[in-house]
Amino acid sequence: MFTMNAKPPDPRHLDDRWREMWFERMENNEPWAEEWLRHPRKDEFWKQGSVYVNYDDIQCPIYMVGGWTDPYVGVILRFLSNYSGAKKGLIGPWGHGYGHDQPPGPNMGFLQESLRWWDHWLKGADTGVMEDPMLTMWMPEAVPPKIHYTERPGRWFSEASWPTPNVGNRIFYLNDGALDDEPLPEVRIDHLGKQTAGRDGGEWASFGHLPDWPGDQRAEDGVSVSMTSAPLQERVEILGMPLAKLSVSADRPAAIMSVRLCDVGPTGESTLITRRMLNLTHRDSDEHPEALEPGRRYDVTVPLGAIAYAVPPGHRLRLSVSPTYWPFVWPSPEPVTLSLFTGESSRLELPVRSIRVQDLDVPNFDEPEAGPPIEVERLEPGSSSREHHLDVLTGRLESMYSGGMGRVRLGHSGIESGGSSDWKYSITEGDPLSASAEFNRSMSTGRGDWQITVQTRSTWTCDLMHFHLTSELEAFEGDERVFDRTWRSTIPRDLG
Repeated sequence: MFTMNAKPPDPRHLDDRWREMWFERMENNEPWAEEWLRHPRKDEFWKQGSVYVNYDDIQCPIYMVGGWTDPYVGVILRFLSNYSGAKKGLIGPWGHGYGHDQPPGPNMGFLQESLRWWDHWLKGADTGVMEDPMLTMWMPEAVPPKIHYTERPGRWFSEASWPTPNVGNRIFYLNDGALDDEPLPEVRIDHLGKQTAGRDGGEWASFGHLPDWPGDQRAEDGVSVSMTSAPLQERVEILGMPLAKLSVSADRPAAIMSVRLCDVGPTGESTLITRRMLNLTHRDSDEHPEALEPGRRYDVTVPLGAIAYAVPPGHRLRLSVSPTYWPFVWPSPEPVTLSLFTGESSRLELPVRSIRVQDLDVPNFDEPEAGPPIEVERLEPGSSSREHHLDVLTGRLESMYSGGMGRVRLGHSGIESGGSSDWKYSITEGDPLSASAEFNRSMSTGRGDWQITVQTRSTWTCDLMHFHLTSELEAFEGDERVFDRTWRSTIPRDLG
């Protein structure tokens, strides 16, 4: 966004004003990451944009749509649970985008479904949209772990309400190395976090069209405290937000905890189902976090990400816990040994949909429709790559991602645009203060003799007490550099 916020207006619509507006835009392009880091607690900065603060402030019908591959999808279930007005929900298999064209498929007629909604509420037309079930979802079938799928097998199904009586909790107790239906005597497991854990986590937010999913999780499971169930005797359809209720302690005043739920196939492959990270100083409140008392035992609840996932019989479930998950979460200032207390004090509450329930008729989603024609000519293809380099002598891990959107020409405006990006996350085993992140992005736009390029570079490092951010912005008209500015900030760490 730091790069996109620096792109110019189109001179065709602004005459000579475009350049003045562009420079003003760049001069005021404060990096979002700086502001976010200055607000590590849930204060008014965050509350003003958060629906949960008061659902009754909303006074209009709401149709919430998302995909299971998108990490934002949990808000749909939370909203349907709390909003009292007219509401509907739709969750497909796709990523961060729209259901008619975003992978993974199958896609559906999202544009037609949107039109049914607008015609009902804005024109009073009898489209039948409010006669359909409140919530329609895709139930994905289990698949082997891969970093990308274009299609996810499964089926559409509906629920008349959310929460639904068709979902109940199945309890698994965390015993020493096992997930069991009954608790065994308590065992304390001490685990020193490995700073490079999280390497195989993929991208946090997937748009679905890049190979950015989590791959096989066996290596991640091996550097975590992992509990695995016996082979399931029957199909289990997970639907909702699993809860990990854990009894833990840490040897430092600041610590994080990563919790992952995986599907382990009969031949050992481990597919990520869902996950969530928790800053343990926020265990009771995001608004008023409190430092941990080293060695003190705490009971914490970690709500995992919302998901639908069908686990076949013969597969096993695995819950894995770690005090590190790089680069999803910036590491704690000091290496942390996390202690997990098994038995009756720690359990997984798994929301399971009854496989014996009679599915409702689902809406008749039409085939995807492209919408208004926009002539797009692809001039250069896109690309992407991911690499991990581990120096076994120093323990330094460098995770590098690069990609390009290629270059396209928009027929209705004649504008050509393109871009590329690369970013690198680095950390040295045993040294959380060695963590660094670097982002480089270039975006170009132009028409004829008018050609603009915006380039940015952002770096993020830390010490024991502070985060250090540097953001650089350069802009070019043709080959001439016309703007150059650097933002530097040092921001205190606040229990993280």
